[in-house]
Amino acid sequence: MVTRVPMVTIVILVTLVTIASPVLAQEDILRPSGKGRSADKVPSSGDTSATTQPRGKASSKPIVIRIGFEGGINHNSTSHDVTGTLATSPYMVYESGSGVSPIAGLYAEIEVTRTISIGLRILYDAKVFSGQKDDVIEDCPVRDLLSGYVIGYTFASLSSAYETSVSYITVSPVVRWSPFARLFIQFGPVLQVGLGNNSTTLTETMDDGEFCRFTDGTVTSQTRTEKSTSPVDPTARFGIDLALGYQIPLTSWLDLVPRIGYQWMFTPYTNTGTGLDDSSQYSAGLVTYTISPGVLQSLQATLSLWFVL
Repeated sequence: MVTRVPMVTIVILVTLVTIASPVLAQEDILRPSGKGRSADKVPSSGDTSATTQPRGKASSKPIVIRIGFEGGINHNSTSHDVTGTLATSPYMVYESGSGVSPIAGLYAEIEVTRTISIGLRILYDAKVFSGQKDDVIEDCPVRDLLSGYVIGYTFASLSSAYETSVSYITVSPVVRWSPFARLFIQFGPVLQVGLGNNSTTLTETMDDGEFCRFTDGTVTSQTRTEKSTSPVDPTARFGIDLALGYQIPLTSWLDLVPRIGYQWMFTPYTNTGTGLDDSSQYSAGLVTYTISPGVLQSLQATLSLWFVL
């Protein structure tokens, strides 16, 4: 029975022979005595200083491992599309927002080469942001003094403001490239897993000089506050992180590392939502508005301590 040699095996053998041939030829040129002469033989002149030393194991570069603590701030920015209601609605405030919040966690890396390291960031990543809209107009009911029934309406000027908070555990494997001695570029994917609930507070405030007031039937006030909480959805978000940092040596085993990074997330932090807008209920009736999935990105500024193990 004839055994067929796979074509891949033949190609590999031919390639190895092709690569090895010029190397062997060059070796013979450098050694006129031919292959049979021992490289460790003492010359006939008796000069032992020319004797080739026995070849030992090549010295290997020690593995460098760093661990560290990282802390700093997020500058968060968010945006939505709000449709189905008037441009003067208080709920149009959700179109944009920004804010500052803390970030803290751990970092570890292993040095692959003098310029490349592979690391992992694990962080508690809080996101807090807010927005304000000052040109809000709402229907203000005019009530009969005796019966309390609405007998007409006028328009009131006010402002609306909101604040949202949501927290994540952020896991980010990164590659660190050091093109210069201490300056480095860091990049890698980002996974965020939501913690707890997404909490939002909306506050409406009548302008000074407005006679109109909010009322719940018994108490009147110049402000009205709506609070809502919901589970973080989507629970997982994905994105990328790109950063620039600098190692400042404090000792031979400790570095202070400032870092500026941008967290670009592909996954929104909310899904599509709807709500009932009663701000123009007397002039246009109740309307249902729609809020698109929320875009949330963060610029991060952190300071770390890296320990060399």
